[in-house]
Amino acid sequence: MFSKYSTSGLLLYVVPLFAAPVLAGWANAPWEIVPVFALLFAALVVQTRRMPESFGALATTAVITFVVNIGVTSLLFGLGRALAILTPLSLPVWLPLAMGAVAAGIGIYRYRWTPEVAQMDALMDDMLAALEAMPTNRPQTPETVLHAIDALRGLPDPVTANQIAAIAQDLFMAHDADAFDLLFDHSFAAGDTMRDTERWPLLLLALLDTPHVRFIQSDLGGTAALAEQYLQSPHPRVRSGVANLLRTLLAEEEDTQAFPWPYDLHQAEAAFPHDYAGLAAALDALCEKQALAAGEDNG
Repeated sequence: MFSKYSTSGLLLYVVPLFAAPVLAGWANAPWEIVPVFALLFAALVVQTRRMPESFGALATTAVITFVVNIGVTSLLFGLGRALAILTPLSLPVWLPLAMGAVAAGIGIYRYRWTPEVAQMDALMDDMLAALEAMPTNRPQTPETVLHAIDALRGLPDPVTANQIAAIAQDLFMAHDADAFDLLFDHSFAAGDTMRDTERWPLLLLALLDTPHVRFIQSDLGGTAALAEQYLQSPHPRVRSGVANLLRTLLAEEEDTQAFPWPYDLHQAEAAFPHDYAGLAAALDALCEKQALAAGEDNG
């Protein structure tokens, strides 16, 4: 929960460290306490950063760090004094001091700079950079598919079935049955709403109108994935297309892995009875038939 580089791990000492001078000011502690907080802040910085090796440079860096933190802690203390004007707070002076000291101690203990730690951090950074630079196993979307998406996007409203079918035919001619996977797996840029339009599922459904594509995708689970995703689409034409796909798969008595979950189909039929009337019962019957056949084969 409080691992070293997690947000919670960092907040474990950062929050009480910065809250300490605010609380001191809120409790109307004297301004003379500010250098003590500045010293705690400076000690944390010096101990958790790589410092110059020569004494002169180290002393100069330490002094500059202390002066900068005088400014930081003065602002925090001043914020506390402003809060005290609105709502006075009664606290012993030692409490915010102790809180700041403990927080600084935790930070120094967990994040103290050593050559070994720096070497390990550099090694981890190099490994992460190498991983980010590695090519992904996911293939790039072919230009033909990108052109098809552009063509789909450019169709005027209302889109006709023939226009969709023409794009699907071009994709099939270019990629055969792989056209469905290439299209289905395409990653859109953030904010692109193409997947939310009716055009996208209609094009995928048009590809499945080709028996060869449908046969392969029913075996691979593509028909099930598409139907599951768009069973309760807000677009009537998409729901109609999904229903027609399911009727075709039922008529072909495809394996149950080609269908959406029966429960989800029942839910869709209850929500849109006009589109899916009788399909849930037909799928239940097919599942039962295939289960009995599997039992007889095993027997």
